Amino acid sequence: MIKNLKNKKKGFTLIELIIVIAIIGILAAIALPKFGEVRKNANEKADLANAKTIAGAVTTLLAEEKLKLPTADVTFVLDGDDKDIGTITAPGAASGKIEQTIIDYLQSNPTSKVTSGANFSIKVTTNGEISVLRGAQPIYPIN
Repeated sequence: MIKNLKNKKKGFTLIELIIVIAIIGILAAIALPKFGEVRKNANEKADLANAKTIAGAVTTLLAEEKLKLPTADVTFVLDGDDKDIGTITAPGAASGKIEQTIIDYLQSNPTSKVTSGANFSIKVTTNGEISVLRGAQPIYPIN
């Protein structure tokens, strides 16, 4: 009798292991789509936070008269290429330095998390209204 107890092997049967693996697979199948949704929401919120920061920077630069209001509504891409964007100017600088003035103020050039590194666009109206767009889609202010 003592000999039988020593020879008995302990462990899980193959059926038990298959059931556990199946349960883990089902849980993973449920969790992965939720993770993708959470990540998408986080990227949307990051873009909104970046847009608010950009709008705040432009507002501050206008208030401090480091930028002047445009003579006509203007929209430009914040990509740092220093192209001449027209009617909005920075006092003491060529009009093409507007983007660089904003990027210098922000200390970086924020890019979209949703559209994988795409640049934001900024629309400034003659009455000082500032909108930030991701592509053609306005993301700030939220209407």
